Amino acid sequence: MTTARLRAWWAHRQGLDGTLRGAPAAEVLERTGWARSVGGSAPYSRPRRSTSA
Repeated sequence: MTTARLRAWWAHRQGLDGTLRGAPAAEVLERTGWARSVGGSAPYSRPRRSTSA
């Protein structure tokens, strides 16, 4: 099996090839087992507030 073919299979398996575009969340989770997150690091880091007056 070539690397390109393996990558194509893996992308399809995860729904990253567009085959699940527009599908309901339940169908995506049933097929892939995970939900895509596009938040990056934003939900985990935030600017510090200055405590000095």
